[in-house]
Amino acid sequence: MSYRQQGYKPQARPSKPPRGAPGGARAANGKRTSPKAVKRRKTPRYRPLRVFLLLVVFAFLATLGVMGAMMYKEVSDVELQNTFYPGIYIDDIELYGYTPQQAYDMLLGKARAELSTWSLTVAYREQTWMLDTDKLGMNQSLETIVSDAVNTAFFKGRGDGDLMSIYNRYKTIAGLRAEPDRSYVSGVEKNTAVIDGMLNEIGQAVYQAPQDATRVFDTNRKNAIFVTEEVYGQEADIAKLKAQIMQKVNAMESGVIQVPLLPVTPSVTAEMLRGEYVKLSSFSTLINPNSTKARNENIAVGCDRFNGKTFQPGEKISFNQVVGRRTLENGFFEAEEQVYGVYEKGVGGGICQVSTTLYNAVIQAGLEVISRTNHSVPVGYVELGADATVYDDRIDFVFRNNTGMPIFITAIQTTRDAKKICQFEIYGRPDPNGFSYKLQHDKEEIPIPAKVERVRDKNGQYVTYTDQEKEVKGSVGHKVKTYLLTIDKGGNVLKRSDKPISESYYPPIPTRIYTGAQTRR
Repeated sequence: MSYRQQGYKPQARPSKPPRGAPGGARAANGKRTSPKAVKRRKTPRYRPLRVFLLLVVFAFLATLGVMGAMMYKEVSDVELQNTFYPGIYIDDIELYGYTPQQAYDMLLGKARAELSTWSLTVAYREQTWMLDTDKLGMNQSLETIVSDAVNTAFFKGRGDGDLMSIYNRYKTIAGLRAEPDRSYVSGVEKNTAVIDGMLNEIGQAVYQAPQDATRVFDTNRKNAIFVTEEVYGQEADIAKLKAQIMQKVNAMESGVIQVPLLPVTPSVTAEMLRGEYVKLSSFSTLINPNSTKARNENIAVGCDRFNGKTFQPGEKISFNQVVGRRTLENGFFEAEEQVYGVYEKGVGGGICQVSTTLYNAVIQAGLEVISRTNHSVPVGYVELGADATVYDDRIDFVFRNNTGMPIFITAIQTTRDAKKICQFEIYGRPDPNGFSYKLQHDKEEIPIPAKVERVRDKNGQYVTYTDQEKEVKGSVGHKVKTYLLTIDKGGNVLKRSDKPISESYYPPIPTRIYTGAQTRR
């Protein structure tokens, strides 16, 4: 239906007055208006500005069109060729002009060539361990890695094809000229379990255990306690070695790596042990030059039973238990011994010189004396009050290790200055104050009894026959009170015990007349 058919009626246009007609235009009522009442139409004042603006807009649009055409051409030319844009590098090779397939083939071949020649050696002294791409399983994932790298690089500068995408792509392409995009074929999968297994093997081969300093008790040495130096061990610095290996593996850099080492510190050093044990005491007694061979042998056996012994803190030491019964079966010999002031033949004669020597060493070491008994008559190898007699099952010398640490004892029969001696040395923890100890004896003499005794000499010590007599002059007796002196480092006496640590009684011996026991025939 046309506009007229819809009832639309066009209005009549007003007629123009004839050119030059007087009186001007007619009014709406048909009457003419005065010429002064009609204004003349003038030319618009802003028409030149409008024209200028239209020209500027036109020029801008023309420039945009030219620039757009240039950008499109630069974007589309490479895209049509299906190649990489300039400024794109993989493994420092510019791929401009390459298609993705060409880039893939070239990079894969290059990577395979590099992998085939790559190897890494780890060395320690004469031993070596080698890694190559086959052991690490690197060839298996190479194709996928190269393909991913090529695809990622190929889409640098490519968009979705609309106008804004063209502009953004052009910006990316222009940026590649100023700052090329560089990537590398990396992330090749490696069987790191192989590396870990190799590191474990290296660790076992390289490890050397440290040796602690030790305290040695050797009775054959002059100073029986001595300290051996510690020895440092070594181990492979596995963390550092693994980092070095992975750096070269990731960079595909061949070479040789020396195993880095770490010291392994011993738990006990010589410095810890030095001064921990010292010689606490040394005491010796002179063996009578007239002592029989059997007596000397008994002294040697007694010393040997103590030589090299170690006694623990708090341990109570019985002389009789350590030495054992004085019997022939126990290694002792028959020799003269003193029994209640009388010398008689008996097995183990001379053993009291061993117990006496030990007693004095124990005193000097500051050990606790539990039981000690003096002889019935003075002995010639120590002063009065310093002896300690022993007898199977009846008389014992007992002491205790009260130092809080083990003690070590050496005991020998030896020769010094061409004289035989019995010597004991005790080693242990030094006195915390540096003190040492010795005995002081207060003696009281007891005169010889006035009454003379007559004795039958059954052993033939002085006389043999009943018609023979021999007078043996008696000897004075003694009462001895023994005190303990404490000595400082300078050798000065700090104090004397308030009470005697022992009291000894040596009864006087009367003058005796010995008569033989055998009748002459």
